Amino acid sequence: MTLVLIWAKDAAIRSELECSLGGGAYEVVVVEDEGGAIEALETLAIEVVVMGLDLEVVRRLQGDFPMVPMVVVGEVGGSKEAIEVVQAGAFDFLPAPVTSEELRKIIAEAAASVSDEDFFEMGSSRAEEGQLVGVSRAMVKVYRDVAKLAATPVTVLVRGETGTGKELVTRALWRHGHRAHRQLVVVNCAAIPENLLESELFGYEKGAFTGATVSRKGKFEQAIGGTLFLD
Repeated sequence: MTLVLIWAKDAAIRSELECSLGGGAYEVVVVEDEGGAIEALETLAIEVVVMGLDLEVVRRLQGDFPMVPMVVVGEVGGSKEAIEVVQAGAFDFLPAPVTSEELRKIIAEAAASVSDEDFFEMGSSRAEEGQLVGVSRAMVKVYRDVAKLAATPVTVLVRGETGTGKELVTRALWRHGHRAHRQLVVVNCAAIPENLLESELFGYEKGAFTGATVSRKGKFEQAIGGTLFLD
């Protein structure tokens, strides 16, 4: 059974949501305030949160529990609130009143999205060579960021102290992106003498300078269609 947390400031909404989920498919935990929601998320294996419209609470819970999808139910006068709620990290927004069928359908989709997400696979406790590991909140946030960025054709800046795993993050972005079938070219820029950096990155043609007896591809050209990591 799916363990669902229900929270809303309005007692009537809490009761309505609880009644909508009555039956054998869900185990429901109902809390009366934000503190109760946080305690439940910290102590129970909550799979989906169903809550009333409160943008600030959505942001706080998404920041602290990014691995748990949130479904927000509320009355809105326009699209602004719904868009802001989804942008804040909610899985979806349902305008009230919501039918039991609608609510059950979106909860099933939310629960399925968690099991399908690449970042949970990345966080497997079984350490493999070159893989990110760990299931702490901070690491799950890294996995979520990697999952979002890997699907986009953008340049990514990875920052962190020495030894924190910048190359591991880069390899995860490459491995879970649409360029994984092409090579990852890693360049340790600090190890290349300044006078050779241009040739290393952009290559050169035969005869371009004394000693250039053959043409040589640069790192950018080697990485065409794949991923270039400038360390």
